[in-house]
Amino acid sequence: MKTSGAGNACRLRGMGKSSDDNRANQLNPNNDAYWQSRGEDERPDDWEDDSPQKGGKDRPPSKK
Repeated sequence: MKTSGAGNACRLRGMGKSSDDNRANQLNPNNDAYWQSRGEDERPDDWEDDSPQKGGKDRPPSKK
């Protein structure tokens, strides 16, 4: 069995593909799960303005 890579490490711990998919969705601002995990009901219409990649309000503070 191949044991390298983050996805394989999760499966070896018994978490499985659905857990991997959920985590990926929660990290993707194009997905409703991203916004729901941050307290929104769904992805807002202006999500591109709010996403961290675009410098929106959900962007973590910059380290200087």
